[in-house]
Amino acid sequence: IEIKSNGDLQNDQRLADELIQDLQERDLLGRVMISSISEELVHYIVERYPMVASGQIYWIDPSTYLHLDSLTRRFYSKFQASRADYLVLHVENLRNVEKLIELKPKNKALIFWNFADDMFLLHSSRHDRMWTESLLSSSWRTCCFRAQQLLP
Repeated sequence: IEIKSNGDLQNDQRLADELIQDLQERDLLGRVMISSISEELVHYIVERYPMVASGQIYWIDPSTYLHLDSLTRRFYSKFQASRADYLVLHVENLRNVEKLIELKPKNKALIFWNFADDMFLLHSSRHDRMWTESLLSSSWRTCCFRAQQLLP
């Protein structure tokens, strides 16, 4: 579930509180991940609701175009500050997938998305089974096959 930030952190936090309360009442918390592009909101969710899987969304990172380890490490340092479980990146970042995988923090997972709402999950480990099967087209699977082969 992506919370689209309206730029007002207090309103975003209230929305997250109400959403999480509803998910608890429906016994669905273990079946969802809550994500946002707002680093402050993701940090709030992680702090207040550590039992909820969280995702930090990023559009495109400079390390995608300039394949420098230092840029990728700096990017991961910023991601680590949010303490989210999942790093959610647009597919344009696949240009640097080898370094993203090589330098990925342990016990974190990468999710790549596009505007067609396809997603590809690179598990934090082979035992990460938040989603058992993705509903991806065969062309998407072919595009991302190389990324799968790079997993440890």
